[in-house]
Amino acid sequence: MTFDNELSDIVLDLAREFHAQALPELSLFLEARKITALYHFTPLQNVVSIFNYGILGRDDLRARGINYKVSDANRVDPIANGICISLTKPNDYMLSRKLSQGYHMALLELKPVAKILQEFCFIASPGNFGRSDHKNRVLSWPEKYCGGQGLVNLFLNENLRNKYKLAPSQPTDPQSELIFLDSIPSHFIARVILPAKREYADNEVVRELVRKLPKGSLIESQNSSEFPEIKWSDNKRAEEFEERKWRIEWEADLN
Repeated sequence: MTFDNELSDIVLDLAREFHAQALPELSLFLEARKITALYHFTPLQNVVSIFNYGILGRDDLRARGINYKVSDANRVDPIANGICISLTKPNDYMLSRKLSQGYHMALLELKPVAKILQEFCFIASPGNFGRSDHKNRVLSWPEKYCGGQGLVNLFLNENLRNKYKLAPSQPTDPQSELIFLDSIPSHFIARVILPAKREYADNEVVRELVRKLPKGSLIESQNSSEFPEIKWSDNKRAEEFEERKWRIEWEADLN
């Protein structure tokens, strides 16, 4: 799938305009929703580089000649140089899939949320931004993905939210994401989290990271809560995943 660069630039300009308009109410929204953390997952090989240069989009990485490992080489987004971030909870469905494919992944927890969202422009996708419907819609109706409206759209369908007892801070679709248009400095990284996998049990892996990362960096290994194993044989889990996938009909909540 290819995208018109001119249309993409228009979306970026609108995103920055809507972002500026949303700033006065952003802190109130985050407080009401009790949103306290953002998450970015990346191959373990990228962690040291991220601490050295910040979280950068692929175009910036290439322009600066920084070596990096990708976790999804086939994904093509209409927003050039975007950085994918999960709100409140990591995208554990994607994390579980990457781990099952043999990737060594690390999870970065980012705080404080209000300062990050105020300082850096973003687009809010109410579902997986890799889906073709979101890729096409953001070019036709960018206002639905930008600023305050974009954030509100992450929490639609009250019936479904009540059914699965979602916390106010949890987006309805667990694969929803924020696409940041600006690089994020490494001082916003609160924790580096590694999964409870045998290959991560070797203390040398952690010691090597400690040696290379800035003094005082918090590294948490053998974490099973943020890296839950997804058992697709569990019919209830699979049903919830399918039912919580974003649908355009949810926007009826806004009318």
